[in-house]
Amino acid sequence: MTPRSVFYGLSALVALSLSASPTVVQADGSGIDFNWHGAFTPCAGDCAVYAFAGRQTITSPGMALGIADITQGEYGFVLPTPVWNYDWEDSGIVGFAFSREFASLSYNGADLLGFEAEAGAAKRFGDQTEAEYWAALYLRWKWFPWNDVIKTSFAISTGLNYVSGISDYELRVSGNGEGSNLMHFFSPEITLALPDKLEQELVFRMHHRSGIQDDDGLPGFSIFNYADTGATYATVGYRYRF
Repeated sequence: MTPRSVFYGLSALVALSLSASPTVVQADGSGIDFNWHGAFTPCAGDCAVYAFAGRQTITSPGMALGIADITQGEYGFVLPTPVWNYDWEDSGIVGFAFSREFASLSYNGADLLGFEAEAGAAKRFGDQTEAEYWAALYLRWKWFPWNDVIKTSFAISTGLNYVSGISDYELRVSGNGEGSNLMHFFSPEITLALPDKLEQELVFRMHHRSGIQDDDGLPGFSIFNYADTGATYATVGYRYRF
């Protein structure tokens, strides 16, 4: 399965949710509950606004979060790169996003997974000054054994990110000498919240856009002009759920 097919499949799931009413499906005897919220029902803790700021880094999102660099043929988990060992660039970013959890999965009353749609915009400054716009789907893992002390979640995304111009940095790392305005949006994040204030989250996100470079012209990635990668920002943000 290609990244493009994953994205289109998740996109179809979100599109279907636009006309769905909230439903709960329980697997008999399994304790598994699937809750389909829909998109036009009133918000009930499943909508959120998010504001963030950060600085550009050339440390990969995977290495920052302890995921081996698959672009180097490595797989599995590694020790996360501590933030004081990040390699920084002279560019920053500020941004804002709105998201909606359209479905969730629980087991015996414990929240396990959330399925979210997000749309956002951001402005770079410093060595890069372009604007960014994105739409993405997030898969969020919610259950951790220490959640009664500090509520934690981990989420990964797939989506599309568009920039208003190609910066000198993205030209250098593009691999094709041209870059691409449109790229894949892969931005893993970790959230922390107090158990008595679950609506307020501290968010650590690797804001990342990238393409797929393939010398043989892999079908499906011309949408990204066969560019290799774009800019990455290590960000800290605040999310409010309502």
